[in-house]
Amino acid sequence: MLRPHILAFFCAFCLAAESPVKAPAVAPAGTLPRSFTLRGLISPATVTESVFVFADNIPPDSTVRYYVDGRLVSTESDFPYWLGGARHQTPVGFKTTKLGIGAHSMKAVALQGSAQIASNTIQFQTVPSINLRFSSSLEMYRNHVSAQQLDIHDVSAHTSTRGASLTPVEQQARLTILAMFLNWGINPSLDCSNFQSQQLLDLGPKNWTPARHSTNLSSDAYLISPDAPFYQKIPAVWPRSMLPAGHIRSIQLNTTQQGDGIGFGLSFSNPNAPSRHVRAQWYSNTATGIDY
Repeated sequence: MLRPHILAFFCAFCLAAESPVKAPAVAPAGTLPRSFTLRGLISPATVTESVFVFADNIPPDSTVRYYVDGRLVSTESDFPYWLGGARHQTPVGFKTTKLGIGAHSMKAVALQGSAQIASNTIQFQTVPSINLRFSSSLEMYRNHVSAQQLDIHDVSAHTSTRGASLTPVEQQARLTILAMFLNWGINPSLDCSNFQSQQLLDLGPKNWTPARHSTNLSSDAYLISPDAPFYQKIPAVWPRSMLPAGHIRSIQLNTTQQGDGIGFGLSFSNPNAPSRHVRAQWYSNTATGIDY
């Protein structure tokens, strides 16, 4: 699980009621299908702390054994066979901290009587968490179950502007970014049908450490809580995705001093363009002025 602030490091879409979720495929009771798929991670995945994986298209009277690097790590008998089990139909998640940092592989075997079948194999890389950098009072950010249940192309449709023309390279870049989100238990299309989302507000960070102020903007001066994401360095081994060249042509900058944000747009220039001076200020309130 991740503490809530970590999400800001990945923001490439606006998290927007829960997107329509397809029910897991269920094979008829008493029979095993010819094959089944582990859902919840898009291989190859980069993960930290916890993963959420279940067995798709397995009948509810079976047993599923999960293996990581060839070693049995869990046996599940409750449909839909969440790795690590579930409480009140909510997956608990499987802690990756026991596996060690580095490359791993996961597969599962479903059994029914003397019959058994194997799943696909998921390749994943575990990377260090930075949760210990933050206050112990800050609550963990909860996994979005729909991140495991939705097809990535459905999520893409819910986060794309209708009629937008995307090149194949741009579309692939979007899918790569979405996979990065989904593997961390984040559904970027969450509540995509609402402009103002109470669901997202309910998921918001809680119990932040109070902001610390000083007479000058030194390293110990925090205008906002020290738990804020932009005070943290992004580990080099965390997942990332390259955007196609020229994909971003303008950017919106926002300040947060004495207001709910001052925004202005900037266009990217060519290498030979002269330097420009920009000053942001909320009307006549000089205390909000910032020079760029």
